[in-house]
Amino acid sequence: MARQELVGLLKAAEGFIGNTIGDLSDEQLSTVPAGMSNDIVWNLGHLAHSLASMTYSRSGLDYPLPADYKDLFKGGSSPSTWDKAPNAADVVKNFNKINASVTDDLMAGKFDKFEAFDLMPGVTMNSIEQILGFHMMHAGMHMHAIGAIKRAVV
Repeated sequence: MARQELVGLLKAAEGFIGNTIGDLSDEQLSTVPAGMSNDIVWNLGHLAHSLASMTYSRSGLDYPLPADYKDLFKGGSSPSTWDKAPNAADVVKNFNKINASVTDDLMAGKFDKFEAFDLMPGVTMNSIEQILGFHMMHAGMHMHAIGAIKRAVV
């Protein structure tokens, strides 16, 4: 898939999520519904953190998000483990910012020196294009979770 097509998909995913959460208050974004383990803020922060880690960090570039995102939003984390919840508006802003940065930096060739890694046993990410393809699938899973949380909090 050409990089310009990947940029279009990244922008579409960001737009879909933005449209889904655009009418929610900070309280709704930060509510963990009964029977669920995360809120919308966690889902956005997790997507931002994983995208930054798999693109910038694997390309030898500085991690572009606040340092505490590495612990707050890593896989297996949840709001129940936070000492202090991050500001919802800041997480939304950083989610949008990382998506814009990745698309700009992709087109500028900043990820061309990519360090391959095993995403899971038997699945090696060999290129930035593979990472962004995986990110689209990952974002789709979290879009589903965000929709379910929204239905529970409105």
